[in-house]
Amino acid sequence: DSEPETANLVAYVAGSCGNDGVCTGGILPDLRAGPLHPVNVSGDGGAAAPTTYPGMFLDIHSAADLVLWPWGDTPSAAPNGAALRAFGKRLAWFNQYTPEQSDTLYPTDGATDDNFYGSLGVPAFTFELDQSFFEPCTPLLNKTIPDNLMALRYAARSLHAPYLLPGGPDVTSLSASPDLVAAGTPVALHARLDDSRFNQTNGTEPVHNVASAAAYMDGLPWEGALAVAALTADDGAFNSPAENASASISTTGLASGTHLLFVQGTDASAQAGSPNAVFVEVAQPSEIATLAGTISALADGAPLAATLRVTNPISGETRTATSSAVDGGYLRPMHAGTVDIHVDAPDGYLAEDISGVDLSAGATQTRDIVLFSACNILDDDVEPGNSGWTAQTPWTRVNGATGNSSYVWATPNYGDNLSASLSRTLDLSGYSGSTLSFDDRCDTEATYDFGRVEISVNGGGNWTTLYQCDGRTTWQHNRIALPASTDNLADLRLRFRLTSDINTNRPGGWAIDNIVVESGGAQCRADQLDRIFADGFE
Repeated sequence: DSEPETANLVAYVAGSCGNDGVCTGGILPDLRAGPLHPVNVSGDGGAAAPTTYPGMFLDIHSAADLVLWPWGDTPSAAPNGAALRAFGKRLAWFNQYTPEQSDTLYPTDGATDDNFYGSLGVPAFTFELDQSFFEPCTPLLNKTIPDNLMALRYAARSLHAPYLLPGGPDVTSLSASPDLVAAGTPVALHARLDDSRFNQTNGTEPVHNVASAAAYMDGLPWEGALAVAALTADDGAFNSPAENASASISTTGLASGTHLLFVQGTDASAQAGSPNAVFVEVAQPSEIATLAGTISALADGAPLAATLRVTNPISGETRTATSSAVDGGYLRPMHAGTVDIHVDAPDGYLAEDISGVDLSAGATQTRDIVLFSACNILDDDVEPGNSGWTAQTPWTRVNGATGNSSYVWATPNYGDNLSASLSRTLDLSGYSGSTLSFDDRCDTEATYDFGRVEISVNGGGNWTTLYQCDGRTTWQHNRIALPASTDNLADLRLRFRLTSDINTNRPGGWAIDNIVVESGGAQCRADQLDRIFADGFE
């Protein structure tokens, strides 16, 4: 800890450490009993920390796709080695990194996880992010960040006793309905409990059946809260490592306001796991208004499953509802007031916004909503032939490419040093909110040859990449929202561009099928209204 940064970190976490190895004054305590630094084959460190130790230390840096725990300077297990391993394997389930004791990577001396575990007995871990320094933005945003945020959330839910709670079942999902409820009306609580979510690389952790689950209102058992309900297994019995469970929670006597419902599970070994929580807001019946109605298609009246977001712009209250695919019906309790409604339409339809809807306390406001169909500016399944594309070599129409029985655009047996495009122009005058969808198989040399979807809004002067792929031999469907700069644009340039390096190509190449550009906007809506009135609608 000779560097100032490291010395400051040690002082903050552990405080001042005397010659006897005892550290005091930091944010994390040393709760161990017994000799701190005995001379034995276990290496540095002392007695095991109590299993009830609260808190943890986590060092996050790159790069190796690893979850590490002490020790790093000896293959011997730390005094709390079994509990560290169990917690590490839980964390590694989320980020899909390899879990291992630090010395397995290579011997290290003075690493932060060893330092703080050895000094305090605190559960200490290192995340080695990804496989490279300065990771590209796409995998960073799409995988590294979300996967590790899930791991961090699990860690946060386990902080009360990280040497114990990872040994029990995790509450992996939790919902309460309705989220705004009149006092006296029960809340339906649904939970998923799972004891099996360990990354079982480098040895396996024991997995037990879920045995029970309990709900707590506005507190946890170690905070003195009493269970308000025992959950029951949805299939009739707790007899497997993963279970769906539910309970009806009484709200009688609860004060108006936001309440926090906790659920904690216990497995067949009698070990309780990490809890999870969900908010429920309680109001008096005289304070609640109801928005109800149906969502259907303008073209034929068919019911639609869609998500509504209802917002009170004054109070900031925002709640969601989902309409039924069977009859299009929806129901959304809200506090009384004036609200705005946004409908996130299903694929093939346009989103809808309605402002200034008045909701009165104790009453139901009915609002039926119809959705316009999205307009297909481009709909090319490649079957009829070349429908307006400019194809540079080696782009060609191929019948029966691997994994596809129809015609596709493809670049079979592409060469070296390529930058070859399949391109066309589109007129989006009067149209907005456009999306591009297509199916593709990107069988290129991984990390060297790429397929890119690009657009230009200035006649080809500059190009923006919307999508990039490489090294994938399976087909997938892609749906990409086009930027606002394409709205009402009379000359949008779209291209699928294949690039290759100086050698080592793949015979399959990049293949594209079912290219569709959907749009909304004033022109799209006007076209549909014109058709309805032309058909005799009044």
